Amino acid sequence: MESRGGLHVTLHLSSYLNGQPASSLARAAERLVSERLGREATQEMYPLSSSRVPQGASHMPAGMSHALDVFKDLAGSSSLERHLRLTWLSRLTASGFESVPAPDRVPVLREEDVVQADAKHPIAWMSDGEHEILCSANGHALILPAHPHLPTMLARLNTGEAIRVGGLMRLTAGIAQAAGTTYELSPDDVRTVLQKLCAIRGLRHRPRSASEAR
Repeated sequence: MESRGGLHVTLHLSSYLNGQPASSLARAAERLVSERLGREATQEMYPLSSSRVPQGASHMPAGMSHALDVFKDLAGSSSLERHLRLTWLSRLTASGFESVPAPDRVPVLREEDVVQADAKHPIAWMSDGEHEILCSANGHALILPAHPHLPTMLARLNTGEAIRVGGLMRLTAGIAQAAGTTYELSPDDVRTVLQKLCAIRGLRHRPRSASEAR
C-alpha cells in the first residue's frame, strides 16, 4: 500500500507451518494414557518434605509405574497410531488450527433434502487398516466402516455438487466386499453418516427446490 503522508501503520502476519512430530506424538500419548487411567491420572507423586526423599528414591511411585505400563500397552496396539492419524486429519481440515468450534446439533435429514459440500474445503479421509475409514471435516473427525461405497460418496460430495439425500442413500447403501470382508450399509446408515457430516459442518443441508430433480 502506498503512503500519502502522515502517520500509517503496517501490520505483518506470519504463519509458521513447521511442526514438531515428537510433540504431537507426546500429546497424543498423554491424552490416551490419561483416558485409560481415569481418576488415577492425577495423584500425589512427589514428596513435599525433604525427610521423605530417601524413601522416595528407593522406588518409582505406583502411579507412575501404572502410567508406564499403560503407555507400553498403547505402544503395542493400534490405538496410538489411530489417534495420531485422526489428529493429523483434524489439523489438516482445520487449516492448522488446534481449537475449532464445537459441532452443531445433529440434524434430521429427510430423503428429499439436499446436501452440499464446499469444494474449496473438502472432506478428508484415509484408510485405517482394513476395517475402518478415518474421516474429517472442519477440524472434527469421524470413524466410518471401510465399506467401499463410502469413499465414492465422499469423493462425489467433494465436487461441491448439490445432491438429494435419498439419491445418496440408494447409491451408497448395500452389501460390498473389500479385503475379504463383507460390509453392509443400510439406507439409514448412510443417512446417519450424512447427518454427522452436517453436524461437523462438512456438509450444508436444505430442503430441495422445485428445480432440483435429483
